[in-house]
Amino acid sequence: DVSYVSEKGRQNVHSKQWTNEQAKAQRIEYAAGVPKPMKLTRVEAQALERERSKIKTDSPETLVVRKNILSPEYRRHFDEFGENANVTSVMCRKSREILSHRTGTLYEDLVFIDSATGRCKVQKNYNVKQQVIPTKAMKEMVTSNPPYTVISIHNHPQSTVPSIDDLDSCYKHKYKYGVIACHDGNAFKYSIKGDFDPQYTDMLLDKVQMILYNKDKLDPKKYEVKIAGAIKELAEQNVNLEVFTWK
Repeated sequence: DVSYVSEKGRQNVHSKQWTNEQAKAQRIEYAAGVPKPMKLTRVEAQALERERSKIKTDSPETLVVRKNILSPEYRRHFDEFGENANVTSVMCRKSREILSHRTGTLYEDLVFIDSATGRCKVQKNYNVKQQVIPTKAMKEMVTSNPPYTVISIHNHPQSTVPSIDDLDSCYKHKYKYGVIACHDGNAFKYSIKGDFDPQYTDMLLDKVQMILYNKDKLDPKKYEVKIAGAIKELAEQNVNLEVFTWK
């Protein structure tokens, strides 16, 4: 139930019916362990209902848990990227925005950020599932900026590792590095040092994905050894990959 509460009483957002709040309060008893409802403004309640309505008709398995991505722990992903405070703040904010925008869907948004100034361009209107392309303004930003100064960020709804196409784009367009903002709260940072074998590299990326998938089943020390080994193999293919796990 989503309700709007004011001095007039309680209004059900779905039915639009009002209930006298004082009489209602006398009849409600909360069972042990059951949380009392959140109190939201009318605008907040209606926004929440719109968001939930979209989720029901799209891809609930790609739902982002907002309390996770808004947490200090999530911000620490970006603190480790080595940028100045302004750029770090922009990277984190834009990642949260694209995750909030695409939650519960298979669509992707793309952000280009100037690593010197924090200036950014965003593509958020490309509605082809699990694909995204830069806008004309974004392409101009890449060509007008010095090589290796633009940071690319996009979301992966199914929380997967960077794809071969992601690596290829990073290499060809000379990004400083790319970032994958996953819907499960994880993040990947990747950059390319030189030529790489696409087929073999793709196999190594699958290996990283499998290790992450089985993380909860592995002893922590065994997990660390396996993920470090896979990352080392990627480095031998001129691919620098850093994994930032939510938990």
